[in-house]
Amino acid sequence: TYLQLREKLRAWASFLNQRKLTPEEAELLSFQAQEIKAAGLSDEEEAKLSAEKKILENVEKLRLSLETALSILDEGEAAARLQIVAALKELKRGEALDNNFTDWVGRLESVSAELNEIAREAGRYRSNLEASPERLAEVLDRLDLHQKLKRKYGGTVTAILEFQAAAEERLAAYTSQQTLEHKFLTELHEAEKQYLE
Repeated sequence: TYLQLREKLRAWASFLNQRKLTPEEAELLSFQAQEIKAAGLSDEEEAKLSAEKKILENVEKLRLSLETALSILDEGEAAARLQIVAALKELKRGEALDNNFTDWVGRLESVSAELNEIAREAGRYRSNLEASPERLAEVLDRLDLHQKLKRKYGGTVTAILEFQAAAEERLAAYTSQQTLEHKFLTELHEAEKQYLE
């Protein structure tokens, strides 16, 4: 009947007025959510990349610092480790005569052991320290992606991820809206059909 058709048309107009997203807006939100998801961002990654960038950009300076430090520890008669060994030898002589030296001997032995460990670790680190223009380019590209997405979606990785979550939530609501729209259109066409018969 005409009254049923008119009621369906009113319901349809009301639905269109309440619609939260247009198909174009939904398409844009879908693109944005996918762009963020594909980037796979995390706060931890950005901090690690920034630290790695700093190292990769300064490999030669780091290598020089390590070589100088290791030279001071190990080379020549004035090498720090040799000086500590000599001091330890003298303190042990004193310890044989005075128990007050015992604490100093123990502490200097700890320092000597720690210094040896530092020298070994620094030597290994120096051996593994390599310039890698390819890796630096990868790190810079990844950091650029972080910055690009921050400009588009928020000033922090957390804000970007919140934007993604909100977009996905709105898209889920849009999908429900599409189902409801389909139902309304089906009922409207059915009412038109009955009216025309």
